[in-house]
Amino acid sequence: AVRVNESYGSAASYNYMVEKLGFTTLTQRDSQKSGNMGLGGYDVGVTTEEMAAAYAAIANDGIVMNPYVVSQVLSPEGTVVNTTQPRSLGQAVSSTTASQVKEAMLEVVENGTGSAAQVSGVQVAGKTGTAEVGDGTPTVAIAVVVENYNENGVSAASVAGEVLAAALAAQG
Repeated sequence: AVRVNESYGSAASYNYMVEKLGFTTLTQRDSQKSGNMGLGGYDVGVTTEEMAAAYAAIANDGIVMNPYVVSQVLSPEGTVVNTTQPRSLGQAVSSTTASQVKEAMLEVVENGTGSAAQVSGVQVAGKTGTAEVGDGTPTVAIAVVVENYNENGVSAASVAGEVLAAALAAQG
């Protein structure tokens, strides 16, 4: 990430994250941070929801979707009152690039540092506390933030694995 940031420049990286990925919490001062930006050294940073949407774009052929928390509202009787309609924010990367990144992220979970996020019978792709799942048709994107890791010993990958298993079970 640092090399990419240095190759394109902090201002171009900043513009890409705001315009293509839809990040809303970056500041103009962030656009001046060369090496720090590639490592996530921002004034405010990006939200967990924005990171999940960015990683979900990798599984979605490079297309970023507007993130949302509630997919449906049900009445007390169980009938659907409202359904959130998915909305594209646009093509962030080419489908070829998305495929290459997805393969690398699959490797992280299958044979690398994200192995604790594995779910039996499901392909899981992940990087540093975020995970995506799908069998060609992604259904879940998860972002996990673990603060004070050295104090509590809980890894983002293990939390992501548990949340992912529960989400898939709820989907049926």
